[in-house]
Amino acid sequence: MPCIGLVTARQPRRATETLHTSRISNTRCMPLRYLARIAALSWRPAAAAPPAAAPARAASGFADYPAVFEVSLSNPDTDESAEHIKVAQSILPGNIGYWHHDAGLRGAALTRTRDARLNTANRTAAGQLCRTRFPESAGAGLNCDEYPFAATNQGASVVPETSMSVRYILGEDNQEVGRRLGSFFCTSARVLDGEQFWVKVVE
Repeated sequence: MPCIGLVTARQPRRATETLHTSRISNTRCMPLRYLARIAALSWRPAAAAPPAAAPARAASGFADYPAVFEVSLSNPDTDESAEHIKVAQSILPGNIGYWHHDAGLRGAALTRTRDARLNTANRTAAGQLCRTRFPESAGAGLNCDEYPFAATNQGASVVPETSMSVRYILGEDNQEVGRRLGSFFCTSARVLDGEQFWVKVVE
């Protein structure tokens, strides 16, 4: 029978010394299978490593997937809004809301607001700004289009006039982009209150 070499017999040094220690020390030749059994009984699995932290949710989504709202210049339903946004992003401080895949070339982010009072205040301030800047331009079927949008924390009631762009455009165009922005916030991108997003004008 295969076994381990001699083990010197001894008495337990203390009364608290465990029974299995005493037995081993008084055994001259111990079968390997018995040693394997003792090792198996005394083995304990190592503590599991804590799970990796989930990536922090940043700006409407995960950090690697920023929320980007697209508006098309070639779509007749949105072309006037798209043209306004394109010009506004090029002239407003910080190129507010301008999207670029290179973060170093990106404009300052817009942030969504779900505060109905702020939304209304932004629309009211933008309307007043339209009337002040373009007193002769209001007409039937036209809406005051504002950028940044009223549904942001960068709207007309919050920022200086020099940080806002407004113009009159077709009401259907203005309202269509508003509907698409609402769907973007609530469905396609899931932008929460206070989260960041950008706007990309596409051909």
